[in-house]
Formats: sequence, structure tokens, C-alpha cells
Amino acid sequence: MESWENPIETGEVPVDGSRFDVIVVGGGPCGAAAAAYHSMNGCKVLLIEKEVWPRDKPCGDAVGGKSLSHVKELGVKTMIEDTPHFRVDSIVFGSANGSSVKVMLPKEEFEKKMAGYSLPRVQFDYMMFKRSSELVREYGGHVIQGFSVNEVISEENGEGNRITGVAGKLGGRRSNSPDLPFRASVTIAAAGYNCPVSRKIVELNEAPHNENEHFCGGYRE
Repeated sequence: MESWENPIETGEVPVDGSRFDVIVVGGGPCGAAAAAYHSMNGCKVLLIEKEVWPRDKPCGDAVGGKSLSHVKELGVKTMIEDTPHFRVDSIVFGSANGSSVKVMLPKEEFEKKMAGYSLPRVQFDYMMFKRSSELVREYGGHVIQGFSVNEVISEENGEGNRITGVAGKLGGRRSNSPDLPFRASVTIAAAGYNCPVSRKIVELNEAPHNENEHFCGGYRE
């Protein structure tokens, strides 16, 4: 059985100034999946995560049925099924006045184990990151934990500014270690709402970082 309380070995930090095909900032499920797929497609990937495993994130403790085909392709579905989890068979919608309605998911999806699972993020994220790290390194890439991105590098190329890499520190922003820059043809923002890459993208495009009418929140209960 997989244990998500152990450290994840991610190998040596790449040398200062290393170049990659793809840099992924954020090691949660989206970032781990992006890094894994790009690696499987033959890209040299750098996957960056600011925390160090094991770590938890108190939201989104569910793996929806529509994402299970990807989770299966990446080799994580069997890992989930070998650890404690709940299989989702229905969704309950509730309102402020206390009324609720329960909607059952299609029986055939539940029987095929494709209706979805519910399990803590500390557990699911661990398995996704570990598997992604294995694939990234297998295909010649690198994985860094405990790395804080302090700068998103952009360059003018005649068609406007484009992001060409990131720079940051091991051990967090207040670390005394020198900034390490890394370059790539593609940089993916997968570190959530405050991802420095997503903020740089909207800055370069002179767009708002968020629109209040499309803003929502979630909580763990």
C-alpha cells in the first residue's frame, strides 16, 4: 500500500541556467499531469513545486469521473484503488433554506469504477506527484521541491513579450541561496490563483487577474 507520509525522492537540482522544452510551475494534480503528459510525449520537462512532500491542500477532495481516464493513463488509478478511498455514487445539492436533492450517477459508470472517487488531497496529490516525478525523470527531465519562483522571465521577440523561463530560490523566498534561472520554450502556470506565471501572463496582456463576477470559493467539511 502506498504511504503518503514519506518524502518523495526527486533527484538532484538541475544546474544553473539549464534549458528545457517545458517548465511546469506547480506540482498539484494539474501540474503533475501536465508534466507527465509532456514527458510521455518526449519533452524534457522541469517540474517545480514550492512545498516539500508530504504536504496537504484543504480543498477539492474528489477525483471526478471525467478525469479518471487521465488518472488511469498516468498509472495512478490503481494506486488510488490500493489505498483508502470512497467511490462516488451520487451528488447532493443543497440550498441556503435547508432543502436538498440527491442525484444518482449512472449505474454503469459506478460499476466500471469510472464514476469518481473521494479521498484527501494529501493522498491524491502525493500519488500524482510521485508518479509524475518518475515519468519526468525517466524521460530526461528534472523535478524540484521547495523552490520558490521569484521572477518570471520574459523577452521581446518582435510579436510582443513572451515568457521564456523562471528564476527562484531553493528553501523559499527568504532563503539566502542564490537565484537559479531556468529557460524553456513553454512555461505552464499550474500553481493556482497566486501562480506567478499566471500573474505574469495577465500583466503582459494587460488583462485583469480576476473578475469578481466569475469568482468562487470552496471549503472542506
